[in-house]
Amino acid sequence: MKPSITALFLIALTSLPAASRAQLPSIQELDERLRAVEQQLGIGGQKPVPTIGVANKQWQLTLADEFSAAALDGAKWSPKYFWTPTVINGELQDYFPDQLKLADGMLKIRCDAPQRDGGRYRSGVISSFGKFSQAYGFFEVRLKWPAGPGTWPTVWLYPEDRKWPPEIEIFEANGYKPRLTWPNYHWTVGGKQQADPTYFDAGVDLTADFHVYSVLWQPGLLVWYLDGREIKRLTGEHVASKPMHINLNLAVAPPGNAGMPTPDGTTKFPCELEIDYVRVWK
Repeated sequence: MKPSITALFLIALTSLPAASRAQLPSIQELDERLRAVEQQLGIGGQKPVPTIGVANKQWQLTLADEFSAAALDGAKWSPKYFWTPTVINGELQDYFPDQLKLADGMLKIRCDAPQRDGGRYRSGVISSFGKFSQAYGFFEVRLKWPAGPGTWPTVWLYPEDRKWPPEIEIFEANGYKPRLTWPNYHWTVGGKQQADPTYFDAGVDLTADFHVYSVLWQPGLLVWYLDGREIKRLTGEHVASKPMHINLNLAVAPPGNAGMPTPDGTTKFPCELEIDYVRVWK
């Protein structure tokens, strides 16, 4: 059995001179802090807990993929949507399983530029349709997304019964606005489709590093978080109540879609959507 981070740190701590140790918190306090970090990360034998940190003991982990295996877990994911053709919204890419790679303890969805003029981009998608779905809970992903006009990564929930809407975007962005993420929700009122996109400015370049994107879904309530900070709240009877599965994809925006530009000379290909983990609680 590998020693935990806590154990290794405490062993190293005992080798410090007494004068240096005296300036640090007590061993007990350090142990408690490190064990909390281990629990948050889901290491050291501890199950991970939601980043929001509210009433953590009520949560039961129902899905977790740290992408540390050599291949995609087929019991949890398919490298495609349930529908065909796979392209929606006029997107400029097609999805291929060989665009998915597990390396460095994460899933990397790679998008390649067309091989010829007029050709299509090659990218990837994973979906839990038919393998995992859930109504209500806390859904969380930690990822790093690519910069550049036209890159369009999304993590979203879709009805398991295949009747759309509703749809919950846990995370959505476009590389031409690297400081923005837009949590969104789709539903119908009187047979008319509705959406509630919110463009949240994080104040930093979100494509420069990994961040945690999550949503709390309860009856009549949706709350979105960025790195544990609430960024949007939606309430009402129109909030979804039926089981939904998870999709993660890296699309390429077509002309005229919600004002998003297509790739230009500043968009670097190949590019990658790097996913550290996906976790769900109920």
